[in-house]
Amino acid sequence: MTIFIGNERQRELAEYLQKQKATTAQALADRFGVSERTIRSDIKKLAMKFPILVKQGKVNGGIYWESKELYEFK
Repeated sequence: MTIFIGNERQRELAEYLQKQKATTAQALADRFGVSERTIRSDIKKLAMKFPILVKQGKVNGGIYWESKELYEFK
């Protein structure tokens, strides 16, 4: 399935998360060179379109891609 994402960082973020399946906001902020606040904002927008789950907490907290379906992003 091909999905259009106009924001380049959000497209790269979705591609990365789909491949990694799980990560943290801090790891994404470091990777993309932006603040955790920016990452959380991007994830909030992406979670409206894609199977992304955000869990709070130190033990199992993180950002998860919850689908085996492969998306192609443009």
